[in-house]
Amino acid sequence: MLYTNYFSKMKKLYGAPRLTDEGFSIYLNVLLLEDRIKLLQALNNKYDNRNHDVLILSLQETINKITKSTPPDELLQSLIVE
Repeated sequence: MLYTNYFSKMKKLYGAPRLTDEGFSIYLNVLLLEDRIKLLQALNNKYDNRNHDVLILSLQETINKITKSTPPDELLQSLIVE
């Protein structure tokens, strides 16, 4: 939830960011993927199994591909309309 927590903090401090069209898509995709990871981790913990680990890794790889492993502050700055 690295990106989600950072984006949430910045929204609370500065309001909703003005994003480019592509930036908006990236922003939402990252939030959605991190939420799915959180859900799958909760399921793993609740049922004390590791059935979702491969899917979690796949989603994390997708986040890394979308963000190009950019830190949250740099990513958000690159998504904002100048």
